[in-house]
Amino acid sequence: MNDEYVVSFFGNDDPGGDYDYEPERNIYLILHGFAANCRNVMFITNSTKGFGMSVAEAAEELRRVGKLENFRVVLELDAYDGSYDKITDMQSDYYDEITICSRSSDNYREISDRLRYNNIIDHSDHIIFGPGDMTEKMKNAYLYAIKIGKKIGIMKNKE
Repeated sequence: MNDEYVVSFFGNDDPGGDYDYEPERNIYLILHGFAANCRNVMFITNSTKGFGMSVAEAAEELRRVGKLENFRVVLELDAYDGSYDKITDMQSDYYDEITICSRSSDNYREISDRLRYNNIIDHSDHIIFGPGDMTEKMKNAYLYAIKIGKKIGIMKNKE
């Protein structure tokens, strides 16, 4: 039995518009809340850019400043697009584990992101959606999470 509480994060790589896209402080508080209240936590992100990188940077700060170590940060990538080969050493330092989604492949290129998002959601206890407009893929992930009864949080834009 896995006693790890899994929290996944979905957000825009580039939200555009007039959004508060410096959510690191809010992300830090969210990560701290989970890490302070759960014995073991896994934070999953699916991008090394934008919101996904903000999650990784906030987790790094949580280790450095918050002195919490009961969590790990996982980056889950698609199998088909060679994302793993594009990760720099600096980016990989932010993650405890980098995985390739076994559900995504060249055979399913058109739906690979949806399969990966669904895989992440299937293995998550809680899903956090970042600020900004939801892409079509994120809307599908949101609807899927609701359909299967997952706990959902949505970060609001700066007022």
